[in-house]
Amino acid sequence: MLLQDKTIFLTGAGRGIGKAILDAAVREGANVVAHMGRCQPTNLPVSDKLSGKVTPLYGDLSQPGVIDQLWDQSIASHKRIDILINNAGLYAPSPLEPVSSWEQGWNINLQVNLLAPAALCRL
Repeated sequence: MLLQDKTIFLTGAGRGIGKAILDAAVREGANVVAHMGRCQPTNLPVSDKLSGKVTPLYGDLSQPGVIDQLWDQSIASHKRIDILINNAGLYAPSPLEPVSSWEQGWNINLQVNLLAPAALCRL
């Protein structure tokens, strides 16, 4: 088991590539702090066999303070993070008009796709 006793913080773990990474990491012995951005807590897409190795966390990475909150929760439950996988990403439309929609789309894209991963790397 390549990841035995390692703790991984994985963003975007609820579906697609993130879910595949989650499944593979647990198979290899890792404990995973699994950020589920768009998944509802009642719809955790993790099979029963993984439940003891996975700590699900929920939060919108585009919102202020969420990154620090998620990190603090993960450290409180696991004491350390050995591996960070910044997998979460999105595309928020940025129509040219009205200007407020353009700014909102760009702000969300920058926060989730650039600033959140940078903040997690810093932590």
